[in-house]
Amino acid sequence: MADTVLWITIASALACTVLWSVVPSSAGRTRHVDAIELRRHREFGAALTGPRPTGRPSGQTAPESDPPAPAAAHHHDAPGEHG
Repeated sequence: MADTVLWITIASALACTVLWSVVPSSAGRTRHVDAIELRRHREFGAALTGPRPTGRPSGQTAPESDPPAPAAAHHHDAPGEHG
Protein backbone atom coordinates (compact mmCIF):
# COMPACT_ATOMS: atom_id res chain seq x y z
CA MET A 1 0.00 0.00 0.00
CA ALA A 2 2.84 2.41 0.85
CA ASP A 3 4.47 1.67 -2.50
CA THR A 4 1.26 2.61 -4.34
CA VAL A 5 0.94 5.94 -2.52
CA LEU A 6 4.61 6.69 -3.22
CA TRP A 7 4.19 5.97 -6.96
CA ILE A 8 1.00 8.09 -7.16
CA THR A 9 2.84 10.96 -5.45
CA ILE A 10 5.83 10.69 -7.82
CA ALA A 11 3.56 10.46 -10.88
CA SER A 12 1.53 13.49 -9.73
CA ALA A 13 4.67 15.53 -9.10
CA LEU A 14 6.04 14.59 -12.52
CA ALA A 15 2.75 15.46 -14.24
CA CYS A 16 2.59 18.84 -12.48
CA THR A 17 6.20 19.60 -13.43
CA VAL A 18 5.58 18.77 -17.09
CA LEU A 19 2.39 20.81 -17.22
CA TRP A 20 4.07 23.75 -15.48
CA SER A 21 6.89 23.77 -18.04
CA VAL A 22 4.64 23.30 -21.11
CA VAL A 23 1.60 25.50 -20.44
CA PRO A 24 2.33 29.21 -20.93
CA SER A 25 1.69 31.31 -17.90
CA SER A 26 -0.85 34.11 -17.84
CA ALA A 27 1.92 36.49 -16.78
CA GLY A 28 3.27 36.40 -20.34
CA ARG A 29 -0.05 37.61 -21.68
CA THR A 30 -0.50 40.28 -19.06
CA ARG A 31 2.94 41.76 -19.68
CA HIS A 32 1.90 42.66 -23.23
CA VAL A 33 -1.35 44.22 -22.03
CA ASP A 34 0.46 46.07 -19.24
CA ALA A 35 2.97 47.47 -21.72
CA ILE A 36 0.16 48.79 -23.91
CA GLU A 37 -1.62 50.36 -20.94
CA LEU A 38 1.62 51.93 -19.68
CA ARG A 39 2.25 53.46 -23.12
CA ARG A 40 -1.32 54.87 -23.20
CA HIS A 41 -0.90 56.30 -19.71
CA ARG A 42 2.38 58.01 -20.67
CA GLU A 43 0.87 59.46 -23.86
CA PHE A 44 -2.13 60.75 -21.92
CA GLY A 45 0.13 62.38 -19.32
CA ALA A 46 2.25 63.94 -22.06
CA ALA A 47 -0.88 65.31 -23.72
CA LEU A 48 -1.97 66.91 -20.46
CA THR A 49 1.39 68.51 -19.70
CA GLY A 50 2.36 69.39 -23.27
CA PRO A 51 2.09 72.80 -24.94
CA ARG A 52 -1.33 74.33 -25.41
CA PRO A 53 -2.66 75.06 -28.91
CA THR A 54 -1.71 78.74 -28.43
CA GLY A 55 1.92 77.73 -28.03
CA ARG A 56 2.15 78.57 -24.33
CA PRO A 57 3.13 75.78 -21.97
CA SER A 58 0.39 74.66 -19.63
CA GLY A 59 0.16 76.54 -16.38
CA GLN A 60 1.14 79.90 -17.85
CA THR A 61 -1.39 82.64 -18.33
CA ALA A 62 -1.56 85.05 -21.21
CA PRO A 63 0.66 88.12 -20.81
CA GLU A 64 -1.15 91.13 -19.48
CA SER A 65 -1.67 93.83 -22.10
CA ASP A 66 -2.73 97.43 -21.84
CA PRO A 67 -6.49 97.93 -21.73
CA PRO A 68 -8.01 99.20 -24.98
CA ALA A 69 -7.95 102.95 -25.40
CA PRO A 70 -11.24 104.88 -25.27
CA ALA A 71 -12.85 105.79 -28.60
CA ALA A 72 -11.98 109.51 -28.27
CA ALA A 73 -8.27 108.75 -28.12
CA HIS A 74 -8.35 107.21 -31.59
CA HIS A 75 -9.56 110.43 -33.34
CA HIS A 76 -6.68 112.75 -32.31
CA ASP A 77 -9.05 115.60 -31.57
CA ALA A 78 -9.66 117.24 -28.25
CA PRO A 79 -13.00 117.00 -26.54
CA GLY A 80 -15.20 119.97 -27.39
CA GLU A 81 -13.90 120.50 -30.94
CA HIS A 82 -16.89 118.75 -32.49
CA GLY A 83 -19.36 121.45 -32.32
